[in-house]
Amino acid sequence: MFKLTQLVLSGSLLTCLTLPNLHAQQKERTVGFTVYSMTSWVTWGKQGVDTVAKADNVKVLWNSADTDVNKQISQDSAVH
Repeated sequence: MFKLTQLVLSGSLLTCLTLPNLHAQQKERTVGFTVYSMTSWVTWGKQGVDTVAKADNVKVLWNSADTDVNKQISQDSAVH
């Protein structure tokens, strides 16, 4: 009886862990970034974000304000 309980619990745990992932694969999510300037370190970070996003089926949108604070604010306001 103890082994049966362990088997059922293990199966339930496995199901709980895989179902959210299956749902996430069905629905593409979108994440947006607006940055003050595409400096070298921002570009480096963008490469990492894009790599992880591709693996997780996430669409990433990037905007650069080209060192213009007002442009960055309007870019941010446009996505809300």
